[in-house]
Amino acid sequence: MLYTKDENDEAQKWRAMYAGKYGEHTLYWLNCVLGGIKEPYALDRFTGALRNNADVYKSMNSSAQDQLLYFTEVGDTGRVYIHLYDKYNSQDNPADLVLTAAPNPNGVNGNNSPTTLTQAGNVYWSEYADGNEAQQWEVEEVSPGAAPDFANMATIFPADDYYQSDNNSSYPNYVGECVWYCKGRFLEANGIANCCYGNAYEWETNPLVNEEKVGREVGNPDDITLRANSVAVFGIGGAYTLGHVVFIEELTETDVIYSHCNGTRLDDQLKIGNGEIEVPNSIAPFKSAQDGRKLSLKKDKFRHNFGNGLRAIIYKL
Repeated sequence: MLYTKDENDEAQKWRAMYAGKYGEHTLYWLNCVLGGIKEPYALDRFTGALRNNADVYKSMNSSAQDQLLYFTEVGDTGRVYIHLYDKYNSQDNPADLVLTAAPNPNGVNGNNSPTTLTQAGNVYWSEYADGNEAQQWEVEEVSPGAAPDFANMATIFPADDYYQSDNNSSYPNYVGECVWYCKGRFLEANGIANCCYGNAYEWETNPLVNEEKVGREVGNPDDITLRANSVAVFGIGGAYTLGHVVFIEELTETDVIYSHCNGTRLDDQLKIGNGEIEVPNSIAPFKSAQDGRKLSLKKDKFRHNFGNGLRAIIYKL
């Protein structure tokens, strides 16, 4: 809803949190503190009968398409259009929906929420109309925040197609997990979607999805040939009760440059921290900030670093 500006009302202050890329656009969540609750809430698209109503709901993760937004400027006015990124919503025909204000201030909420899209103070999603001032929003900076840290990133996720349902069978139930990540990176690097399936340790033995294009070498950790742009499969061992898979980015004479995800969601949420989305990590010693970034290990150490050691390499033929 809309309400008279109050500089002391934290619920009127929104954080634009980086959430990935969509073509030329940068995607964000708009998060607020709702009624003093510390759990972050995000502006999103209502999923009930009033399909295009705008509301706030707890920040989910990259799989919540109706919480992802991007901005376009209104000339040099200092105002912006707030576009809804809902590319994968199969319920509607594709439309450019932008946040739109009803003409009346100080609406109501809770049990007295508006029951139609245009009641007093309501805010809703409506198809973009060039020049419509009810769709133009002034940006007033409360604090500069922190820019997302792209240092040493292997990939920009989670918004790219490689990590969504069209091309990744681990989406959305395993967003942040190693199998979701490696399917995405294998597609990015090799142009082949869903190379494998099952838990991480099962990638050693489960049939390959596309055997004409995908190869696999299995054996003892010290004997398997390491390859760039491949998935390394590690077996069950220690804290790795389902094994682990990582993506080998490149090889040097002595080192393996790799990337991975190793996150476990808490209550279906990803962690929001310092201007970017991170996956909370439940398995030591890896930190959430490592997810999606290039890491390096000596080749001998890499072969034995996860679970019970390297079990297979999956690569493009």
